[in-house]
Amino acid sequence: MDRQNLEKLIDFIDELSHLPGNEWFCKNLLIKLEPHLGSVFRQESEYGELLSDIKRSRHYLRNIDKNIWKEAFTYYSSIKYTDVKIELIHDYKEMKIADKNDDIIEYTRRIVMQLENCLNAICHITNAYEKIKLSPDRFRSTSTDLVRGDYSFFLPDGTPKQYSKISIQSKVFYAKQLYDIKYSYPDMTEMITIRNKSSHRGEYSEKERKIIDSAKNNMAEKKSNYFICYDTFWKKMEDLRNIL
Repeated sequence: MDRQNLEKLIDFIDELSHLPGNEWFCKNLLIKLEPHLGSVFRQESEYGELLSDIKRSRHYLRNIDKNIWKEAFTYYSSIKYTDVKIELIHDYKEMKIADKNDDIIEYTRRIVMQLENCLNAICHITNAYEKIKLSPDRFRSTSTDLVRGDYSFFLPDGTPKQYSKISIQSKVFYAKQLYDIKYSYPDMTEMITIRNKSSHRGEYSEKERKIIDSAKNNMAEKKSNYFICYDTFWKKMEDLRNIL
């Protein structure tokens, strides 16, 4: 696990230890770590820097509304996979902070980050390459073909692309076809457009500018629509969740 994910794990553990009834967790965690902390942090300057970051993170987190964390834990309580859940809770928290600040761009970006984490997990869990090859017609439409072309999961020679190289639109189409998901296509398109422009600097096309201006001018409506679109979509991906 890389440093960025470890820092998110630290945030996760910190909040978990502060929830009522979890005092035993904090106590046992300290017992486990105590024999290692002194020598490790003295010997490794990199870990010493990380310890400072942890202290700063704890100071920062104690000033964040605890209700956001509780809400995030509740919202994603059904997610099976710990690594995925940690990522989702972190971005949910940042989404809610952006919501409180009326920052529609960051709010939307964090929704799409949650969506893409879910989609990447589903692609791995379900072995998307194999499913597409076994049922190519299922993953083909008049505008999208996951077997060949720009939206494909495969290179021209037929070898699989890395998931990071596959467009989010293709992953959305894969999940939609796999789980027969009904969702608002216009809202999904707007969300992805806003995320792309917030992550990559450059000139706006006329269409992109209209989408962003509309989001800013109709903020309450757009925030509601975008979250409903995401909520509808990810909850249909049953392989992510514990189904009771």
